[in-house]
Amino acid sequence: MDQPNHRVRVAALRRERMRSRLLEAALTVFGAAEDETAAVDEVIRRAGVSRGTFYNYFNNADDLLRAAADEVGTELMLAVAPIVEARDDAAERIGAGVRSWISLVGHYPGLAGFFRRAGLYILSNERVRTDLPRDLMAGMNSRRFTIDELELGFVLVAGTVLAAINTLAIGKAPRTYGNKLAERVLMSLGVEPIEAREIARARLRKPQLAQESLIARAGR
Repeated sequence: MDQPNHRVRVAALRRERMRSRLLEAALTVFGAAEDETAAVDEVIRRAGVSRGTFYNYFNNADDLLRAAADEVGTELMLAVAPIVEARDDAAERIGAGVRSWISLVGHYPGLAGFFRRAGLYILSNERVRTDLPRDLMAGMNSRRFTIDELELGFVLVAGTVLAAINTLAIGKAPRTYGNKLAERVLMSLGVEPIEAREIARARLRKPQLAQESLIARAGR
């Protein structure tokens, strides 16, 4: 009686594994390939699938890029959430989030190259568009921040982080890079310089990704 349902579950699992294999290849390939056709060819080669199989899952290179970017955004937000949400103060939350993202990108160097291609797609991720505005609104409502426009705050934080990740992609940044970045981001939101520096230098545990996360697998 359960045999048809079992076959459906097995087929769904197989499909999810294949999709995951393509996303893993994409995370590595898109950080280096400039030409979309070449990128698709290399993803197919790395994933060990046929061209027909690729197009069963994605319409084109941009479709694949968006899917990989969304997965990356979700994984990053899940990794930093316990660190960010352990703090009540909005400024401390923003500072911890900025530092944690930079820490993860620094630990997985291939991510920086991927961000150069897909950064704006990553910023469209649902978790990014929910969690960061949540903390910005908390800071605005409590007058912790002097800005009064949510989208401006989002751009100040997310845009600065993207620019910083681009720096990581083209050269090695100093060990204190994340701290200095968080300090300046907080100042741009209206936190006093002395306090911004204290928050940015406070002890912070390193964010951890699950061993079988897309980012971790692609970084091996």
